[in-house]
Amino acid sequence: MAQEFDVRNILTEAFKKTGVEWHIKGVLNGKGNLYTLADDTKLISKLFELVSFPVIIKAMEPHTDKWETESLFAYVLKA
Repeated sequence: MAQEFDVRNILTEAFKKTGVEWHIKGVLNGKGNLYTLADDTKLISKLFELVSFPVIIKAMEPHTDKWETESLFAYVLKA
């Protein structure tokens, strides 16, 4: 039987260890113009995914032998 672990605690500690505090204000184009974010949930969720996914993968690697990233991300979001 697989050993149980506290996903929430693992991820909380992983994000604390990054030492990064994100303040996403908008999107820059190639000319350096900043376009502020609206309440577009698709854009906000994509930014969260891009920022958080590497941290989640690194935090969960010691707890899995073999997994597919899509399955892991779905499991983490359900926790």
